[in-house]
Amino acid sequence: MVDGVFVGETPKTFKVGVCARRVEVSDSRYTEQWGADLELQERKTLKVVADLGRDKDDYEAMQAELEAQAQRDQADLERRKAEARQARLAEIRARQQEAEEEEEEQEEYYDDEGSSYEGMEQLRLDLVVGLNRCFQVDSNECSEDEMGIAFEGGLYYYMNPFFGVGIAAAVARWDGFAELLHTRVNAMAVVNLPLGGFEMSAAAGIGLARLGSELSGSESLGASVPVSARMGYFAYEGILIGFDATANIDLFDSGQLLISGQFGPFLEFVFN
Repeated sequence: MVDGVFVGETPKTFKVGVCARRVEVSDSRYTEQWGADLELQERKTLKVVADLGRDKDDYEAMQAELEAQAQRDQADLERRKAEARQARLAEIRARQQEAEEEEEEQEEYYDDEGSSYEGMEQLRLDLVVGLNRCFQVDSNECSEDEMGIAFEGGLYYYMNPFFGVGIAAAVARWDGFAELLHTRVNAMAVVNLPLGGFEMSAAAGIGLARLGSELSGSESLGASVPVSARMGYFAYEGILIGFDATANIDLFDSGQLLISGQFGPFLEFVFN
């Protein structure tokens, strides 16, 4: 086409007017149409080369291959996404199962820990030697010389290393307090905390108290409530030594209220 007029099929030489301004070439077998502006000279031949792109058959085949490749890529992407989702779900299930197994193992551990204390019963025999001091009688404070030496012995049964029950008997003599003899017998409950070679414990009990005067021969009976705390360490296997502090509250049949304290070292023998 020269200036919009069909002049023939190429390749061929065509005679056109010098005033022709544009040439266009097209072919249904190719993908593109080509055109160019002309600058002709009289009695001279101008050679032009048209670039019509690719052969349509080859182009359509390539396009089909690209579309097929795109479909394969999309299918592969969807497959990978599905595999990733399955792997993620499997990982979540595995973690849940692992957490459940750990929880079961923890429960078994606690069960085993509880059962491990079975067969760990103990008998303990202790002796305390120290000072016993009167702090208050009814609403009156005791004088500083109202104190004396005290002895206490106890026999305890421990169901496990943390808890025990037993009976304790104590006697104290106060020389500065009309030579009184203070005697107590109590049922005790003990809470114990093992700390390696050390132990800390607290105890409380209830029982009977007797207060007698050697000078006048009088005596009073009543209820006794002791509360104690201890700290000790195993100097040898089965031998615990340490310090004991006990507060006693006694209410006698005469209505007299006596508050006293006992302080001193203790020695305890542990029999498994």
